[in-house]
Amino acid sequence: MSGTRTSRTAGGGNRTERLAAVSGTARAKDAHMSARRTVVRAALAAMAVRVGGGCLAAPPEWEEIGSIGVVLVRWDASGCADGDVVAATTWDAAGAEVIDRFACADAGGVTAPRRFGRYDLQLDRGGAGAAPAARIALEIVVDHPVVAVDAPAWHAVGAEEARMQIRRSHERGHAEHGWLDSFHTFSFADYYDPAHMGYRALRVINEDRVAPRAGFPTHPHRDMEILTYVLEGELGHKDSMGNGSVIRPGEVQRMSAGTGVYHSEMNASRDQPVHLLQIWIQPDRTGYPPGYEQKAFPEDDRTGRLRLVASRDGRDGSVTIHQDAQLWTGRLRAGDRARHTLAPGRHAWIHVARGDVDVNGTRLAAGDAAAIDDAGPIDLVGADGEVLLFDLA
Repeated sequence: MSGTRTSRTAGGGNRTERLAAVSGTARAKDAHMSARRTVVRAALAAMAVRVGGGCLAAPPEWEEIGSIGVVLVRWDASGCADGDVVAATTWDAAGAEVIDRFACADAGGVTAPRRFGRYDLQLDRGGAGAAPAARIALEIVVDHPVVAVDAPAWHAVGAEEARMQIRRSHERGHAEHGWLDSFHTFSFADYYDPAHMGYRALRVINEDRVAPRAGFPTHPHRDMEILTYVLEGELGHKDSMGNGSVIRPGEVQRMSAGTGVYHSEMNASRDQPVHLLQIWIQPDRTGYPPGYEQKAFPEDDRTGRLRLVASRDGRDGSVTIHQDAQLWTGRLRAGDRARHTLAPGRHAWIHVARGDVDVNGTRLAAGDAAAIDDAGPIDLVGADGEVLLFDLA
């Protein structure tokens, strides 16, 4: 096996290590079988490899052996605390799960060969059953016979970043229809990724740019809470409940599809595109009557702070949704700081709509997102950015 490792020091002292194995080759035994490329895809949680100088200090290595791949993970006993346990979990194609646990104090490693499957390794701080302090995950698909193997890139992170699972803008699905340019954070329409079907009750975040005089003709929805958040331009709306409106930046529209509703959305401008976020949240039950609400939130009320714009109880002037969820938005100029404290049992999805925002010390750019499942403070520092924070049950 051969590879290269590079390191750099990022702002705040976090050290990034990347390992990229060189491609190997293997000849097919059966000349009648066409050779196809191996796909190695890092899962969403793949980035949390290391906490400080903790025991999962070495990046995993990927090696080609004939028509299968082997994941090699080693750890360093010098970074362990008493009671630390390394749990190695593998899933085969049928979904069968195998868990092996190793005392972290015993320096060692895990080798997990699979023709295809998923691999998960985490450090349990304080022993079995404790909350994981670090985790790596990897999905591997091998088409036989193998001609080339690409190594996944692994990212060593600090303790704060390890709380988050980061989804970068370029990892989203993308659809270009001429009149519509759309990026899908989660699976939607022809974009399907079983690893990204939604997050908690949050089902859709589509970033849409609609050409002038174009839009979505009348179509149905049911049993979904639909929020529309316009970033630039104007979006016209009409629905079967008799509502007709134009949604502008700073306004939030909520449409509860309930037992069924028809609506259309069209760019209200003759010469300017409209840029918006279309958000779907699953309701806490089916069968609600359809409903509609639209409210304006002045920019001064959303600048330099987080402003609640959607909630279950409609408090503080927010629009009301049928789910135990909150949506906070904020425009954070360079140096602006805001904090949201995540309560135990709650989960956060942070989406950067425009510009840059640092989330717990990690820079996120427009279209990037982060999931946080641990209770505690979420610190946001602006770099002239706009952010949406979902607080979810």
